[in-house]
Amino acid sequence: MPVDITTEWDRIQPVAFAHGVDAFLIAAIRSQENGPPTTEAGHPFGEFGLPAPGYPSYDTQLAGCCKTIRRYVVEFQDLDAPAMPLFELREAHTGNRRVCYTPGFIGYCGRRYAPVGVANDPGRLNQAWSTGVAAFYQRFVAEGVDAPR
Repeated sequence: MPVDITTEWDRIQPVAFAHGVDAFLIAAIRSQENGPPTTEAGHPFGEFGLPAPGYPSYDTQLAGCCKTIRRYVVEFQDLDAPAMPLFELREAHTGNRRVCYTPGFIGYCGRRYAPVGVANDPGRLNQAWSTGVAAFYQRFVAEGVDAPR
């Protein structure tokens, strides 16, 4: 069942801002992970795909996701990869251009956040993570999170 990100946007936006990451990317990760609430007994991963024992609630999942993406921003900037910029300008739903993360950065995040073939990925579903997150991200930037689906 798809996540209705409009119901979560007011929670995502201030936490992403506080951690210095793009709230649209965090919303895209939430939409791709599409996990059930961490409060469901026995489910090992929650709303943002983080291990429930370390992140037992929506708020801890959200903060953990933001901290992780912030760490990846720093790591990515430290790479000697001038051919892969971190940011680009895109048209946004507001009619203005805005600074956005590049597909290269989202791919970098995917290789770290959701590596293919790890123990918790027996069906190799993680291979679609970067593509899915990038698609949600582009849609949210272009249309806003409250655009009709």
